[in-house]
Amino acid sequence: MSGLSTSQTIRTNISGLGSLRTHMRAQATFEYLVVLGLILVILLPAVYIFYNRSQTTSDQISLERLSQMGNDIVSGVAYVYPFGSGSKTTLTFNAPVGVSNITVHGDPSLSTGYEFVINLQVEGVNQSLVYFSRYPMFIGNCSTVMPLPSNFIITPGQKIFQVISCGSNVSIYQKQ
Repeated sequence: MSGLSTSQTIRTNISGLGSLRTHMRAQATFEYLVVLGLILVILLPAVYIFYNRSQTTSDQISLERLSQMGNDIVSGVAYVYPFGSGSKTTLTFNAPVGVSNITVHGDPSLSTGYEFVINLQVEGVNQSLVYFSRYPMFIGNCSTVMPLPSNFIITPGQKIFQVISCGSNVSIYQKQ
């Protein structure tokens, strides 16, 4: 034999079990942390990619809304002008965040006629959406003609525009 009594051998084995349990707990904790780290390594880039794509999609939706708004207003001008003084149409839009202002430029002597311009900021870059009309238009109502270029500020939210023929030109008026 090894020179140890049976009781000494049992004590040695029992004291060895305590260090084995501690070792097993430490290994389980380490494995848990490794699994958690792997989940974070996979999850963080996925969240980043999702956020960037959703931001790009949001900007595209805003541009599409503004494009539709510009087309509808210029189409409204072309619709009411031929009918003469007093004809009007009402347009409702949900203006997105990022619009700085809306401006009308024009000179009847220019071949381009009149420009309806939506100025906006997308991803920190100033942009302009320009829509052309051969019909004379201005911002204001028929009793108060603002000199060109005229503009008004757009805040986010639902906006109601009236496009009214004043006879020789067309008014674009934002209702409050």
